[in-house]
Amino acid sequence: MLRAIRRIALFSLATLALATPSLAQDLGKAIDGIGLIDYTRKPTFKVGTYCQYHVAGHSSKGHSEDYRMVVGVAGEERFWGDDCFWVETISEPTGNQGGSSVASLMSYSIFADSLPVQHLQYFVRKSINDVDDRGVPHEVIAKGSAGGIKSHTKLDPNTHWYSDTLASDSVRVLGRSFWCKRLHTRRDVTNSVEKGDSTVLTEYREDRDTYLSPQLPLTGIAREDIEYLETRKAWLAGRSQDAETTVNVHSVGQAMLVSVGQDYAGRLIDESKRRSIREQDRAAAAAAGKAAPKKSAAPAKSGTAR
Repeated sequence: MLRAIRRIALFSLATLALATPSLAQDLGKAIDGIGLIDYTRKPTFKVGTYCQYHVAGHSSKGHSEDYRMVVGVAGEERFWGDDCFWVETISEPTGNQGGSSVASLMSYSIFADSLPVQHLQYFVRKSINDVDDRGVPHEVIAKGSAGGIKSHTKLDPNTHWYSDTLASDSVRVLGRSFWCKRLHTRRDVTNSVEKGDSTVLTEYREDRDTYLSPQLPLTGIAREDIEYLETRKAWLAGRSQDAETTVNVHSVGQAMLVSVGQDYAGRLIDESKRRSIREQDRAAAAAAGKAAPKKSAAPAKSGTAR
């Protein structure tokens, strides 16, 4: 689905994508769904809102994937004075054991950014990717999260984004038809490396057709079709005209929405955070009120009545 897959080194953690960037990688690796959320509209979701997708795809190398992905708002937290929400992502292979669960704490300020997907990493405050020997989730604070958002003025010069709105179309999910806006996006990434007297150029291209409906919660995504292409060229100094292009990976996949709801129960985050910030503040205020010492009655003034 839209920008939801594993944090691969290819994009230096700058953005996240869904199931097809390689299809050769293990599903056991962490898949983070923070990029699926629709940041172009005001957050109308609440703690417990979730979307579940069926994801399937295959690559030219013979690899395939078929699994379900659940993206849910597991809780909220005020972190360093910043109101944030926890997103948990569950990925489980169809018919098999295993899978992965990860969580990321996202700042609500991302909804005010003009390029939220490209700047996604600047709004991650904390993440949970594993648990310790006692089964306690390990929270990791994102480096530079406190002030990094103020300095993100330039995108990666090796990454180029293109987008275009195509003709609207009807998509049938959840037992009914949704009239969806069809958005085409393409991301091109180039990586050139000098090795001795040779140059190696690797190019990555990802095309997505995303079907969006404002009637759907959290992500707004009814369906997404994905195609990924990775090519390589190498040549000796001064012989670039002789370079031949070889295809390393060609993958295609599709994600379909299969269920939505408001009763997602968090798995990874602390139970105290599985409520809205407003509820947490009320509980803290109530606890503080109970703990406050009661004022003793003022002593009666002494004197003789006239």
